[in-house]
Amino acid sequence: MKNVEKETKKHVLNEQLENYIKKTTHKDFAKIEACRILLITVLAIPWCIFIFIVLFLLILCIYNQAIAGFGPILGFSIPIYIGLYLFSQWIIKIFKRNTKKIFLSKLLSYIGEFEVVNTKEDKNNLNSYISSLKLFPPFNIFESDDMFTGKYNGIQVDISEICIKQKEFKDSLLIFNGLLLTIPANKECDGQIIFREKGFYHIGINGLKKIKLESPEIEQKYDIFASDNIEARKILTPAFLVRLLELSNNLKTKIFVSFEQNKINIAIQTKKDMFEMPFLSSTYNIENYKNILSENIKVLSVIDTLHLDENIGM
Repeated sequence: MKNVEKETKKHVLNEQLENYIKKTTHKDFAKIEACRILLITVLAIPWCIFIFIVLFLLILCIYNQAIAGFGPILGFSIPIYIGLYLFSQWIIKIFKRNTKKIFLSKLLSYIGEFEVVNTKEDKNNLNSYISSLKLFPPFNIFESDDMFTGKYNGIQVDISEICIKQKEFKDSLLIFNGLLLTIPANKECDGQIIFREKGFYHIGINGLKKIKLESPEIEQKYDIFASDNIEARKILTPAFLVRLLELSNNLKTKIFVSFEQNKINIAIQTKKDMFEMPFLSSTYNIENYKNILSENIKVLSVIDTLHLDENIGM
């Protein structure tokens, strides 16, 4: 009986979500889909011509038993292939970026009051803010794709999709790729507290001391640093630590948390773009929008799971 009720509720929610998507974005479907089909056609023509010419020349060489001709064919085809690939990726990137501008704020309005903030100034400010945090080790390469600000369940939250690296000589070392949630702390935190998952840079943090808590599970999973041991213990109550472990298990990914500058910063490692529409899938495919929303609902569940709408130190 419970399974039936659960499935019925899920069906109702899916139906409500589909109705919302159709109502808020339907006017944009035709325009975006026409643009997508046009771009696929524009990209397909040079690719088809390229493949036809290369295959024709290869068949010609085989037919004439001119094996030596393979070298020159590969010599001219490889640069053309690379050029076509880079051109295609550039076109697809522009399309996806413009599609995000049209759809994302409307989609995210289903779960909160959000707006896209992707100006150069916003990204520079974000870079400066992240550089000032002790959550991450030092870095010299910063990339930000998508930024949103708004409210979820009455809580102000900034969501940023970031990638930070440390370039050393010719190599770039990936430090973090994923989402950063920044939420105002409901209780003033004068010091700094940093949670880093084990294995994430075995180095200390200047000005902070490594502390131990009475939680073997937390000790196994995280390295914890704080500027004030007593304040840290007041904020990191057993209830909060239990919820942090629950969150990590639910999301099944690496999570890093810091209490700095009277804000709570939660970094969630991801393996894909959380806000991107598939280029080769129809704009009318509702499942694409549902997937984006479900992923973001999962991310914002951080606020619910950690009870961040309540006072710190409970």
